[in-house]
Amino acid sequence: MVTSEDTKDLFIVGGYDPSSDQNIDKIFKLSCEGSTPGTCSFKEIPARLKVARSDHIALPISDEFANQLCL
Repeated sequence: MVTSEDTKDLFIVGGYDPSSDQNIDKIFKLSCEGSTPGTCSFKEIPARLKVARSDHIALPISDEFANQLCL
């Protein structure tokens, strides 16, 4: 679980699905429209992990650093 750089969104990255006994490659974003928990919802985003994972660590990095790593 990581927050966005502006700390307004929360991302759940990968995980484990016990019903299928499989690791997950999906990423979910928690966004809130207001200031109460009832205004919050998770939405699956189009991006995926290259390798489905569970029991891992996710670290937020800047776009600048990501671009340096991916060039």
